[in-house]
Amino acid sequence: MKIKFAAGNPKKIYGFISNINKNDKIALISHIDLDGLTAAKITNEILNAKNIFFLDYSELNEDLISKLKGLKINKVVFTDLNFSNPDIIKGIEKFADILIIDHHLITQDLNSDKTVFINVQGLCTGYLCYYFFSKIKNLDKWDWLVACSNVSDWLFMNNKKWLTKIYSKYNDKFNPDEIKKGKFWDLQHKLSLLIIYFRKDLLKAYSLIKESISDLKIDSYANEIQNAIDELVKKFKKEKQKIYDGYFWEIKSKSGKKQYGLKQIGINKLSFDEPDKTFIIIVKSGKYYKISSRRQDKKYNMAKLMQDLTKGYGVNAGGHVAAAGAVIYAKDLSKFKKRLKGYKYENN
Repeated sequence: MKIKFAAGNPKKIYGFISNINKNDKIALISHIDLDGLTAAKITNEILNAKNIFFLDYSELNEDLISKLKGLKINKVVFTDLNFSNPDIIKGIEKFADILIIDHHLITQDLNSDKTVFINVQGLCTGYLCYYFFSKIKNLDKWDWLVACSNVSDWLFMNNKKWLTKIYSKYNDKFNPDEIKKGKFWDLQHKLSLLIIYFRKDLLKAYSLIKESISDLKIDSYANEIQNAIDELVKKFKKEKQKIYDGYFWEIKSKSGKKQYGLKQIGINKLSFDEPDKTFIIIVKSGKYYKISSRRQDKKYNMAKLMQDLTKGYGVNAGGHVAAAGAVIYAKDLSKFKKRLKGYKYENN
């Protein structure tokens, strides 16, 4: 399969890796979903980093710069994270070299003398890391997890040949027209629920993801979150507000696990049930509101929608055509709602 790069030169990945020595202090930083954890698992087979962090977009801020500087980190690898604010990268560049491997829609090329930025559209980051780093080390033991990452991120059309082989290896059949059936669909769902359960301690979830499927002991965690999601889906149907061509809902549950349960997985379920509707769900998290948007028929570009609705005051915004997110300060919620009400949608 020939990979098309939206930014970067893959040869520079290997240059970055070859320049790492035993005296370097490395930080591996990835996103908080299954693709993020998969990318971290694969990448750390090469890095063997002791400092591993899983961050949401609101955490890509000045505090992160201070934390990395305080730890005397001089090499930083980001996977599955999109930077709408390049100042964060510039701040880290003052004391560290950076490698970024990502697949989200980009607004600018972040490559510089200090940063290697690789971006590929249409493939999940877990698969990209597997593709690049398999050239350094045999990573076949993680192929099942990478396949789950593809399905979880709904990015499986551009590497169907590889997925067909992996599905067959584990006695499953890859059928993109019936992707929500079979062993891999069920497995990626359980893994995503595990991540939600340990949202405040993702290193625990990371540690519970073993090399062999048979060694996974995660059903009890997954079942608890699934029950919470089912409850909140019922609540959504009662409390949702109609917006142009879709629905808006603010989650006001007191349970953090339940909040993230619906926001991360519940919104996917709802949007697949009504693929021709736009879903926007927000949840308060400290001084921020975290926003998720979905539109499965891709009539409207959710990444553009999030960027437009938060332009000028948002902390972060971006994603994909069908699925995107944003972070705003809680004090700016009224601005968001006002723009949402008057937003003029354009067909994608």
